[in-house]
Amino acid sequence: MGNRFSLVFHTYMTPWTQDCMYFITLTLDETGIGVAPDPAKRGLGLEEQWFTPWSDVMSLQHVRPPEPIVRIEFPTSSGQTAIRDIRIPPIADGPFAGCSGPHLVEAILAAFQETHHPPSVEQVARILPEVHGGSRA
Repeated sequence: MGNRFSLVFHTYMTPWTQDCMYFITLTLDETGIGVAPDPAKRGLGLEEQWFTPWSDVMSLQHVRPPEPIVRIEFPTSSGQTAIRDIRIPPIADGPFAGCSGPHLVEAILAAFQETHHPPSVEQVARILPEVHGGSRA
């Protein structure tokens, strides 16, 4: 296994306190979490684009189980914080195939917090059972 990974999903997110939807392309990699408008859904829903390094994530939690939704809080360039609820589907392929999306995000963040450096696939895989209570699905 290598040290780098990048997972891309076509999914949706909602602002924490608003009743609207953003169709997004979500990218998770060893450096952070990124959101861009989903080109296949142009014109449907709202659009937003941002990238947050793992070091800037202020809080992250799995909300509304069994729904695969994580709530992430991060600073914005205007000095405020943003809270987004993002649907992260199960991982279909690659080194984390079969993992729950929310548990994978928790494991990536925990692996980053251990060393304060981008985590490797091996570090994330080691932490996954801890955040999921012993299983990968």
